[in-house]
Amino acid sequence: MKGILGMLGVVAVVLLVWPERADVPSVTRPPPVAVNGSPGSSTVGPSAEALAANPIAKIPEDLNYEVIGQDVVQTSRRSLDVRLSQPVDEGVLEALAYKLRDEDARSFPRTFIVYNLPGMTVGEGGWATSHFDPELTVQILGLRPEASSRLSKITEEYGESLVGAWENNQVGFASTFVIHEAGGVVALEQIFPDGSARTIRLREESATGGRQFRDPENPFGEYWLVRQGNLEARDAEGVIYTARPISHSP
Repeated sequence: MKGILGMLGVVAVVLLVWPERADVPSVTRPPPVAVNGSPGSSTVGPSAEALAANPIAKIPEDLNYEVIGQDVVQTSRRSLDVRLSQPVDEGVLEALAYKLRDEDARSFPRTFIVYNLPGMTVGEGGWATSHFDPELTVQILGLRPEASSRLSKITEEYGESLVGAWENNQVGFASTFVIHEAGGVVALEQIFPDGSARTIRLREESATGGRQFRDPENPFGEYWLVRQGNLEARDAEGVIYTARPISHSP
């Protein structure tokens, strides 16, 4: 008995003299934050920092978009065709890609999204893509926003001398074309997707059903035909591509 009491006494002394650990702070849990609910709700919303970091916040308020086509292959792939109201940059496309992917509760290892601008035909390549394969890759295939800005300046500059303005977003041929004439001189401004441009002096030729223009320095016999509002790029074999009129045309 004495031995047991002695051991208990030693343990008691050790407990009395053992120093308090300074490296283990006490934890006080904050009360739950109510989000769309009553005070004390256990639903805690994201912090302001998390909301600021959310890529969805990059989508402009004036951007309208609509899913106009969807194709699902079992559980392996989801494909979307989306109509955008205006061109946007890669950052917005990235944010939109995550939003569109996460709107479907199902999980697909691959999600392919093709964006079309107003007037574009679905299935002809699209203006841009954002594909999860499985990592996200964003690519603008057509004209970038800065090209549209340059177009506005050009059309304002030429005013009444403007013959027309057209846009082609076909993959491999994406460009905006502006034809203007003044003092008997006809010229074509071709604006590329990155906003750069070139000017071609044209010679008008007689044609039936439209106005035909040719670059005298083009050795391949290619020419442009303005017909039924469209601008057709042609050669001896026929139509190479067709550019559609845009709102800047008179």
